[in-house]
Amino acid sequence: MAHAAFHFAEEFITEDLDYYFSGERDKNNQIRPDDNIYSMTPASSHCCFDMRDGRVANFFFPSQPNLFDRIYIGISVPLFANNWGASFLLQLLKVLKPNGAIILPVYPEGQAQEKGYWSRSFLENIF
Repeated sequence: MAHAAFHFAEEFITEDLDYYFSGERDKNNQIRPDDNIYSMTPASSHCCFDMRDGRVANFFFPSQPNLFDRIYIGISVPLFANNWGASFLLQLLKVLKPNGAIILPVYPEGQAQEKGYWSRSFLENIF
């Protein structure tokens, strides 16, 4: 399986992966990433990536369609609930394989509204 994790910067990779690998948020192992997850950041200069090269790639650089089974958005990525955020998620759907999934942190209604992040009910309404 091809899994990718998006991080704000390389220094947040460990924290973001710990968020998804911990048993606290995934009691039934339904969203746990593959051990060979490929990390990507917006500032990486590595654009021509291979899933096996072990380097951190740039997630804004175009990649081939249907490349990933799952994309994990790290908690370090400030993905705001606005038109840009929705467009970014729709663009990610192009690089997912059929039946793929985008896994992202969602917040309780009050906290999401306060910070401008996605809440579960809002995502259910637009996707």
